[in-house]
Amino acid sequence: MMYKKSFVLLEVIIALSLVLSAVTLLIQNPLRFFLAEMRTLQDMELQRIADESFYAIKEHLYSNTIAWEDLHAENLTKAPRRTLSDATISIKHLSPLRVERSYQLVQKSHDRLGTDGQTYRLIYIYLFLSPQNALFRQEKLKPSKTYSYRVIACKKTA
Repeated sequence: MMYKKSFVLLEVIIALSLVLSAVTLLIQNPLRFFLAEMRTLQDMELQRIADESFYAIKEHLYSNTIAWEDLHAENLTKAPRRTLSDATISIKHLSPLRVERSYQLVQKSHDRLGTDGQTYRLIYIYLFLSPQNALFRQEKLKPSKTYSYRVIACKKTA
């Protein structure tokens, strides 16, 4: 009888390890899909913030809050980096993600004279979004994501 009791404990340990490995396999794929879905959602929200930031910068260009003389940098190393107010990504059931926004304006072509007699310039807008805290602790985010846009600026004559 004594030999029978020692095998019961071994059988219970084997049964527990089989149950735990089966549960792990059942939970692992849905969890992976959920994390991938959250990363995709975060990327979509970053793209939305980038688009909103671009429209704000474009509005500044068209309302002449950014002076024409400040639009002369020909590459990213010469262009001053300007900042916008921070944005926030709020995803349901997760903590908010603060995003720092900055941009640079680079002139990629020479001034062109239009048929209406006004001067036009092609401006590249490089927008940098830097998430400050990751949605998931194990996920390593790049320091900043870069988005680029193009816009034609017109010199306003008084």
